[in-house]
Amino acid sequence: MNAPSELVSSPAALSAPPASGAGAGPPLTVLQAKFAAYLSWSQPFLHALISGLDERVGNVIVCNRTENLGRFPVRNVERIPTRYLVKPRLGVLAASYLRRTWRPDVMHAHFGWSGLRLLLMKQMLRIPLVVTFGGRDVGLQMRLPDFDRLYDAMLNATDAIICVSQDLRSKLIEAGADPERIHVVYRGTDLTRFNFVDRSDRPADAPVRALMVGRIVEKKGHRFALEALEPLVTAGHDVHLTVVGEGEAYHEIRRLRRRLGMHGNVELVGSTDHHGVREQMARADFLLHCSVTPPSGDVEGIPNVIVEAQAMGLPVIGTIHGGIGEAVRDGETGLLVPERAVEPLTDAIRTLLDRDLRLKLGRQARAFVDAHFNLQRQIDQHVAIYEKVVTQTRSDPEWKVANWLPDDYTALVDCTLLAQNIRHPTEFSIAELLERLVWARRLEGRLNAGADFAAMPEPSFLPEASQLSARQERTERQVGLLSAVIGLARSLARRAFRRNEPEDAAVESTLEQLYNLKGYMPQAVKFPMKIGLGRILAWAIERRHQARHGQTGTLEEVDRRIFEFFQAGGDLQAYESTQERRGETG
Repeated sequence: MNAPSELVSSPAALSAPPASGAGAGPPLTVLQAKFAAYLSWSQPFLHALISGLDERVGNVIVCNRTENLGRFPVRNVERIPTRYLVKPRLGVLAASYLRRTWRPDVMHAHFGWSGLRLLLMKQMLRIPLVVTFGGRDVGLQMRLPDFDRLYDAMLNATDAIICVSQDLRSKLIEAGADPERIHVVYRGTDLTRFNFVDRSDRPADAPVRALMVGRIVEKKGHRFALEALEPLVTAGHDVHLTVVGEGEAYHEIRRLRRRLGMHGNVELVGSTDHHGVREQMARADFLLHCSVTPPSGDVEGIPNVIVEAQAMGLPVIGTIHGGIGEAVRDGETGLLVPERAVEPLTDAIRTLLDRDLRLKLGRQARAFVDAHFNLQRQIDQHVAIYEKVVTQTRSDPEWKVANWLPDDYTALVDCTLLAQNIRHPTEFSIAELLERLVWARRLEGRLNAGADFAAMPEPSFLPEASQLSARQERTERQVGLLSAVIGLARSLARRAFRRNEPEDAAVESTLEQLYNLKGYMPQAVKFPMKIGLGRILAWAIERRHQARHGQTGTLEEVDRRIFEFFQAGGDLQAYESTQERRGETG
């Protein structure tokens, strides 16, 4: 029985991209980092970019976990838990593994929160760091206590910053980013998937169909769209609105539709896939996108749906918000109105009831997208940025010994990035913990070092199944299932950290059985099991690291020694050589 594909990373079987041309040097290897998961169904733009880059650079996806790989397949992927990226005693293992396995030239973090997780990796690997900001990551989190200091360090450490709009560029400069490092690169659209629809043959007296696509949440402004539409419906205009999406404000919008008496004019169709979105765009006459700035400060960059709609010949009515004004040319490809302004929004909808004007703006919208939001243009700009930062840093001797981390970095990550795992445990699945076990075992095997943990004693802090069952008042069947899982976890932890253990199909089979059990457990039992598995893994790895390096003292002291070595300009290869000599003489 083979292990589930989402739990396995096997670089030996993975492929590199072809060289970019005759006589060209080897392509750059880029660690494309997206946390926590690669890839949400709502982020096809990122997959389109990385797939396009595959022909120009060697991409390696780095994430905590993977999802939707059937829809978004990748060539090379490494699933690395956050603690291996931000804790020095574990980070040095991850950095060593990445260097030996992939020899990366540059790291590219997609979204600011991904960049935070690569700060220590940059200090250890000493390769350029590029960070892309998309909108939501330039907001509330940057101003939170402790997070603000980490973001300051990241903005200082980045060798290039990519943002998707001029509006975001201004906000990043206000936050302290170096203007010289910021590049505005509009997200490209695969125009072969969004074909222009000629609507000129539709009957002149057909109902006018507006479309909204996106999560039904406060910042998308659905309430204002319905309130703006109501006077036109009352006046007898045959205009209909289709709303695609779901979200926390869904029931509020349903109640508003009923209160305004527009059940026959506003259709809520729920979520759909990208094929379904294209079908809705083909039927529509124009797009509404009424974004507003919520109290959290969550501002949009350039919503992809606006670009995609214009590619299909839809004029857009949008608000003057974030980067929307850069994607919609007022009076040329659509109309812009202020945020939360119902009356101007009503006037804009009334204007687009003019069929000839809609058709004209739709044709101009497609031409505008062709010129400014082409995917190939975006790919070319990214490759140019990668090549520039690699060339600059390789020729700069001061860069090779620079420090980008604050002295209290380890304390900051403990109360921010790692504390998030505790504050929001429901965001992390049992699959992630199993990935940690598989990844850690293989990493340790490839490093080919360490002590014998075959006789590892039982961790005393894992709750007994009987204690969990009493607390959760579960059935005997669930108690027996949980007991079996805990036994498997302890057995795997003992086996996973033996010295030079070969790849073992039996272990893979056991992992698959453990993974498949998760579907039979209620959340109340699953959560304590997740905590237990995580503690077993952390305990075993920390013990192994101490034995491997012959170090004594607390784990915090180990972190401090490793951190200070790299903060002072230490080289990863020199560190590995030192530890190997210690192992030979220990």
